Amino acid sequence: MFKDEVTQYVIVKQYDNQLKIDTKIIKNDKIVKTESSSFISGNKISADAHSKLNILQKNISKTYIISVCESLEQKVVETERFYQQSENIYNKYKLKNLGSHYSIAILKQDLEKKQRYFNGVGVDYIFSPFNVLYNHIMQNNAKSNSLNIFIFNNIAYLLILNKEKRISHSNIKSLTAFNKINDKNFSNDKLEDQKLFDEIHSLEIQTLITDTLNQFYKNSEDEIFCEHISLFYTIKQLTNKQLNTIKEAIMLDFEYLKLNINEHLFDMSKPNHAIKMSFIAPREKKSKKTFVSWLFNVIITTMLVFGIFLYIQNVQQKEQEEKLKKEQQAKILAQKKAEANRIKLPNHVIQNEQIIQQLLSVFDIIPYSVVL
Repeated sequence: MFKDEVTQYVIVKQYDNQLKIDTKIIKNDKIVKTESSSFISGNKISADAHSKLNILQKNISKTYIISVCESLEQKVVETERFYQQSENIYNKYKLKNLGSHYSIAILKQDLEKKQRYFNGVGVDYIFSPFNVLYNHIMQNNAKSNSLNIFIFNNIAYLLILNKEKRISHSNIKSLTAFNKINDKNFSNDKLEDQKLFDEIHSLEIQTLITDTLNQFYKNSEDEIFCEHISLFYTIKQLTNKQLNTIKEAIMLDFEYLKLNINEHLFDMSKPNHAIKMSFIAPREKKSKKTFVSWLFNVIITTMLVFGIFLYIQNVQQKEQEEKLKKEQQAKILAQKKAEANRIKLPNHVIQNEQIIQQLLSVFDIIPYSVVL
């Protein structure tokens, strides 16, 4: 009745020059509030963002802060094979399952670096973009023999699925960021810089697809031919013209789809999912009790203690009464036994009187004229 049923999920995503904070408040399994805010990004959380996150946590005790590890050193590995390597190698990584035979491996030092970024605030869950990509394609009718690419924050995460929709290949590739194009060495016109960036981005995507497939066909032991390519984005950057150019170049079934990363991160943060996917364990949450709930607990506790006291007192009184009753019964029984054992002596006074009366009656019978 007085249980804190409000849960708050806060997603923190770090971009080149922006920190995005998205909040969702859940009460009784229903979304009651969502909120988004942006702050300046840097090597550490800005003072404004730091204050914002701590206020959110103070207002709702059951707050979970969620983030994404974008380390270029992370990789998808065959779980059994990976643990067959030397102890020095696999001890450097933290693994989380991705499907039945594969895992995502992230260097422990990269996870520690991500946690240090949240110093003074704290973080509860850290996921990999590979989690997001795999979660999305499995929830949306994953295609057999397909190359799936997720572009997030200028990094491409790639997974190739075989005919059984199992992972056959993975890769991670850094793409050119806009802030590298938006430099005076290129132009002073931001519009021209944007056009240039779009062209470079389109060319990089086309090259990425071609190189990935060529590398896969060359090194793969499986006889797989990719029939379908899905390119997922969070911010649309390719125009229809650029998409047609890519389709003509690769000559495969190709689709360009939006992926809502926040929805997947919220979903993966549910306790039954987070324990399998998050690379860190959540912080312990302390219940925030209201005055009413505190007063209720005090009253209930007082009543309980008083009730126990009365119960004990009643039991003790009954035991005392029972003890007295037994003692009285024992006393009466003892008296009866004593009376039964007592020797009954004859009453001589009565007997003597009876004898005298009998003698007197004899004399009354004898006539006065008789001489004894």
